[in-house]
Amino acid sequence: MGCKGCTKIDKPFWGEVCPVKSCCEGHGLEHCGQCREFPCGLLNQFAYDEQQGDEGKRIRRCNEWAKQEGTHMKFMGPLLAVKDVAVSRRFYEEVLGQKVGMDFGENVSFVSGFSIQLKPHYANMIHLDDEKVVLGSNSTELYFEEDDIEGIAARLTADPSVELLHGMEEAPWMQRSIRLYDPDRYIIEIGESMEAVLRRCAKEGMSAEEIAQRTGYPLLYVQQITKG
Repeated sequence: MGCKGCTKIDKPFWGEVCPVKSCCEGHGLEHCGQCREFPCGLLNQFAYDEQQGDEGKRIRRCNEWAKQEGTHMKFMGPLLAVKDVAVSRRFYEEVLGQKVGMDFGENVSFVSGFSIQLKPHYANMIHLDDEKVVLGSNSTELYFEEDDIEGIAARLTADPSVELLHGMEEAPWMQRSIRLYDPDRYIIEIGESMEAVLRRCAKEGMSAEEIAQRTGYPLLYVQQITKG
């Protein structure tokens, strides 16, 4: 298989637009093997498609590239040391709608990929005194995305238990976001998903070219997301 990667060609030979190529370029990747979600449902769908598929050869090739580049070590997610696991778990479940994957008592992992751990237990694991583990640094942030950013912003703003860092703001690349503190004062950012941003901009009358220029996303990816 002599494929050098779909991002290496200007136009797919099988059609005008390839969703896999557009997705890869939209995320700033050279190939799918560099993506945390590899192999995703979209890639599997194309790899095993009856007409355009190759029985998984492209997936195996991307995996080979990732190993050659040293990107085969998979990042599993961040861990936050917390004062009270029950309080933090309740916040992430009830306020942010996160689902628990595993609960080990002093450590709770969430399906979305992050974990919380009781501070003294964490300090013991890294061989430090408890007081040397400092919580609530403003340099630490967990980032989430939500299609309905207006709805989540309205709900969080109306919740007296939530301490907002700032209300909903729009960045120069058109994405809207809101920031708040969790119970240990770690920063939580909730951003409008970029697909929702592209669709909103199109609905507001912006052309695909204008959207691509403002958001920095490739024109083909913008056209793929906003068509229809």
